[in-house]
Amino acid sequence: MIDDSESDSDTSVDWLGPLGASEENEDEGDRDAILNQEENEKPGTSLEVDDNVDPVSEDLGSGGSLSKKGKYNVTFNVLWKKKYTFITEGKTNYQTKCIYCASEFRINHGGENDIIKHLSTMKHKTNVSASVSSKKINVFFERAGNDDRKKKTALAECVYVFHALKHSHSYNSSMSCGSKLFPILFPDSNVAAKFTCGRTKATKVVTAILAPLSKEQILSDLVEDHPFSIATDASDKGNIKTFPLIVRNFNKSSGVCTKLIRFFNLESKKSVDVANALVAALSELED
Repeated sequence: MIDDSESDSDTSVDWLGPLGASEENEDEGDRDAILNQEENEKPGTSLEVDDNVDPVSEDLGSGGSLSKKGKYNVTFNVLWKKKYTFITEGKTNYQTKCIYCASEFRINHGGENDIIKHLSTMKHKTNVSASVSSKKINVFFERAGNDDRKKKTALAECVYVFHALKHSHSYNSSMSCGSKLFPILFPDSNVAAKFTCGRTKATKVVTAILAPLSKEQILSDLVEDHPFSIATDASDKGNIKTFPLIVRNFNKSSGVCTKLIRFFNLESKKSVDVANALVAALSELED
């Protein structure tokens, strides 16, 4: 007869062998592995690495640092300025500036790849095209040592403007268009090569050079006590009355001359107002 009390021992028997302390240790090891895995899966404990950034850039020598989130920040590398002549340092080490676009952008995430992406933007392409088609500012300035040629060119421009003014030529047709023919007609002339006199420049030549010179000549003739007379007449331009001040005098070399001194505007055609305006205009010439 088998005693049941003897079959129930501290160590149970299985077909695979005794179930002892070894399997209990394995169960505890599995529990520890699960707990460690759950602990690692908690947010904020893993190190994030940006796959687009190469932490080691020995060929370019770019520096960098790890941010609080564990991402690698790429700093500006001076060697990039040789490869991309249009970029320079930004306000911080993590920024670069595009000269064409006059704007800054960050390069701490992608490094040189961020510069390549900027090249493909429409803004950069447009600004590059505008820069290529525009002339540099130093083109508009003469170098030292060309004073004689500059004087001859300025004199030729003044003569050409005086000719157009004398024959009542249009500034647009005669100046802006006609002055462009001289470099083509006279390619061997240094003066013609630098001859530029469009509508805006011709207007300045008349108002700043020819008109003051003409007034000086008229006043020099009048101080010699030769007989002279003045005349004016109203001409409506919209709701404004325009009055030219004309002087007619005698000159020994030229004979009788009729010249325009100035224009003035009035809102009235009354004789008293016109007379007062003539006195005021002549007083300004006297000063």
